[in-house]
This record gives sequence, structure tokens and C-alpha cells, in this order.
Amino acid sequence: MGELFWPVAPAALAGQLFDMIPKSGKPEGDGEKSTGSAGRPPMRGTRLLMELESVAARLAIQVVHEKLPGTRSGLCRLRDQHLLFVDKRLRTEEQIEVFLTTLSRFPLENLQLLPRVRELLEQYREAEKSVGG
Repeated sequence: MGELFWPVAPAALAGQLFDMIPKSGKPEGDGEKSTGSAGRPPMRGTRLLMELESVAARLAIQVVHEKLPGTRSGLCRLRDQHLLFVDKRLRTEEQIEVFLTTLSRFPLENLQLLPRVRELLEQYREAEKSVGG
């Protein structure tokens, strides 16, 4: 049988990190020349989601986009395969949160990541640690 473990973002994380995720595919910040942290240009929500899906693939996590009635998105392991179920009815920023919650639990040190993606994953990992996750 498979082992199930669902990512649960502690309540303290929801407000703290959800604000860092670009909303509805629009750039972060308020001006057209705004930049992300460390002077990098902001990353649109849809591009960030695609990058996170790429990270999942490099970690051998199969992503399944389905309508999930009566349940929520999350990670499970079936034998030796990790499956990440993402409810396709979620908004882009909610899907990003599912990916950040899940991927931040995996070792990422040896993966080449875009700086903004690595920064978000590390911030998410640190925030989970600080609330005892």
C-alpha cells in the first residue's frame, strides 16, 4: 500500500508567505519597473508555477492535475513513486503554495534553481521550521 502525507501549511505561514506569491499572474510590486528581492525582476505567477513544476519533475515527483472533490491537494507516495495531486480548480497562487509546501520538504541543495525560486523555497522551509512544522 501507499503512504500518504499531505502538506499542511501552518496557519502562521498562510499570511506570512502567501503575500510573497504573485497574484493572478501579475508582477509583484506596484510599479512596472519594480524588482524582486536582491534587485531581481519579479516573477509572474504562471511562470513561477511552471518553474516549480519543473523542480518537481527533477525531483522525480509526478504532478497530477485533477478536480479533487471532497479532498485537497497534496503529496502521496505509492511504492517508490511520489505523486503530487493538485486540484486544478485552485487559483494560480494557491497552486504555487501547494508546490512550495511540498518542495520545501525535499533536499534541493544539488539542484540548479532560478534564484527567486530557491529563495522562495528556502523562505518557506525556514518559516515552517519557525512555527514548528
